Amino acid sequence: MVSGHVWMLYALTIGLVLAFCLAGLYALSATGDIRRLPLTRMAIITIVVLYSLRALAGGISCINDFTWLPI
Repeated sequence: MVSGHVWMLYALTIGLVLAFCLAGLYALSATGDIRRLPLTRMAIITIVVLYSLRALAGGISCINDFTWLPI
């Protein structure tokens, strides 16, 4: 780890926690477990697209990193 940039790890962790909490709140709102949040439909669509792209990028990265696997 590079010294002097430790604060960035904390900032990224806090950002991820906030993003996951927000996604969870919108999921609960979409199912009707909590009151309706503004722009629920657009937020759910955005969350699904972002996580789908993240999964696709991770899958492609895994395939590219499997250099030991003969295809």
